[in-house]
Formats: sequence, structure tokens, C-alpha cells
Amino acid sequence: MQKLLFEEAWERTISEADRLLIKEAFQQAVLSDLPAIQFSRLWQATNYKDELLITAIIHNVSGNSFSFTNQTIYYRAGEEIAAYHKFTLPVAVKAKTSMPWTFIFPKESIAAGFSQDIGKLEFKQSYDPID
Repeated sequence: MQKLLFEEAWERTISEADRLLIKEAFQQAVLSDLPAIQFSRLWQATNYKDELLITAIIHNVSGNSFSFTNQTIYYRAGEEIAAYHKFTLPVAVKAKTSMPWTFIFPKESIAAGFSQDIGKLEFKQSYDPID
């Protein structure tokens, strides 16, 4: 059974209102057996550096722990890749565990003309235009 886990820093700093929103999104998530890593987008913002912040729940539906080490994450708006960047998370996502996280896409990783459309996160090596 999938469980929701807040990383230590999130546990200390998250507001009660955001915690409730995340718990509700987790309970409403419809997950399949594949892919092993899935995302439920929660919200997005742009910071003062014009970086794109995407907060999502990472769902590891597999029976194994998963570490994001130099893994490319894509943010798709419709059919277009709006942003992509390689991420390394300081913690592994345990087996059958979901964890909220904010992915920060640097300004230079965001496609020109991206208009803040609501999109979705994807984790697929086959899309990687860098490699």
C-alpha cells in the first residue's frame, strides 16, 4: 500500500494548509503499476530569479527505493517540453512511498515563449536532448 512521507525539512517547515492540500492530493491520486515513478503536480510558481518552481508529489510505486541522481525531469505543457533539467535529490524515495518535492528549473532550462500553462512532470530518459 502506498504511503505519504514528508522529508525532514518539509516536516518542519510546511504550513498546515499546504499539508492538508498535499494529503488530499495524495488520497485522490490515481496510480498505476507503471511507470515506477509518477508525479502528481500540485502547483507552480516563478521566483525572483525567473526560475520555474513546480511542486509535485513523487510517487514511487515500485518495491524498491529510488534515488534521483542526475536524473532529467521534464515539464510538459501540452505537447511541448516547457522545461527540463537534471536533478539530484538529497533523499531516496522509499518503495511504495509518495513524497512532496519542489523542482526548481533554472531560467536557462525553460523554453522561450513558455506562458505558464499548467503542465505535468515526466521522467523519461528517451526525451533527453542533452545526452
